[in-house]
Amino acid sequence: MPQAVLIEYQMQGISGLEATQQIKSRPEAKDTPVFIMVTELKREELIKQLNNTPMPCVTYVSKPITPHQIPMMLDRTLSDGCSASPNSIKPTLSAFPLKGIRLLLVEDNEFNRIIASELLEHEGAIVDIAIGGQEGINSVVEGFQKYDLVLMDMQMPVIDGLEATRQIRANARFSDLPIIAMTANVSLSDKENCLNAGMNGHIGKPFVLTKVIETILSYTQPNAVVSIQASVLNHREENPLAPRSTQNMDSENIIVLNKKNDSIVKTLEPVFSESALHGIQFKQKTLETLLEPLSCDAAFYERLLGIFEQNFTHLMLTLQEKIDQKAYQEAAAVLHSLKGSSGTIGLTTLHGVLCEAESQLNQSQQASDATPNPLFTDLVQRLRNIATHELTLIYPLLPGRAE
Repeated sequence: MPQAVLIEYQMQGISGLEATQQIKSRPEAKDTPVFIMVTELKREELIKQLNNTPMPCVTYVSKPITPHQIPMMLDRTLSDGCSASPNSIKPTLSAFPLKGIRLLLVEDNEFNRIIASELLEHEGAIVDIAIGGQEGINSVVEGFQKYDLVLMDMQMPVIDGLEATRQIRANARFSDLPIIAMTANVSLSDKENCLNAGMNGHIGKPFVLTKVIETILSYTQPNAVVSIQASVLNHREENPLAPRSTQNMDSENIIVLNKKNDSIVKTLEPVFSESALHGIQFKQKTLETLLEPLSCDAAFYERLLGIFEQNFTHLMLTLQEKIDQKAYQEAAAVLHSLKGSSGTIGLTTLHGVLCEAESQLNQSQQASDATPNPLFTDLVQRLRNIATHELTLIYPLLPGRAE
């Protein structure tokens, strides 16, 4: 017996609603699958059609619907599966939940631009791109396009997201324009800085598509009914799919995945010592867990991997140059950029080490330049080794790549 049935509401002879009611009313229907209504009706119209009778389907999905949305919808519905009353009908995100919403994406990182723009466009949004803070300001203030919402990266060279937001807010015409921060930093001070600069909300990195969609809808369509509460600055929910941050760990420690309970533990060895590197245990991955946060297919994910590798190679050269120059602030910015993209792509071990390396580089900004930090010796090569090993665990999971 199937776990779920998608049933059309309007059919000849008998409606999907009546068919579901008859199936579930039979004595032998004790273990019937979960029913999901597929309809063009809006929530209010469907409730009216029910006429206060019990809703036999646990949820409904609005047309049009595409294969891209089905796995996400089924996963959400089966995990929540329960009977619904007419007034508690909870629609799954429609196939194009962002249809017609015009967004400005202000992001200097190519990898993040591709992920955000293509995924959001797939959900129906119209996405314009600004590369860097100044271009973002110009697009809003001097451009001819009116935007429904701005997605603003926080850490960008020259003009960062905070300053770009301040300059946009200085123009009274854009006092009500929703501006949402995008950053891997989630501390209280980071949130306060966002608010003080005039930002409305916060989207954490690594990206989880459903959270991004629902945050956008909460500001552009406040009356829209969504299935998960949107993430905002003052009410941020922890994302269980995102790799755990290590910024609060002791600076001399590294995260290691414990095989027995799959939890994150610490060693007492320096982060980049040879013994600590050899002691890193890499978490076993599955294709499902890699694709789920992005709600994408394997082909798109493989394309992202290729872009990540090219970006990683380039940034490792930049990182080495900045470390040699003892330009620790700029080196930390490189690690911050990689931290977000590695987490998004599912390289959780690399992500954790980058978090720790960024923290130590930030601390080194206050240290004496006359005393070289031994932890940065061969840092670039060690990061390359971790990335290479983690990628060797991922590629065999992709269709056509298995040996």
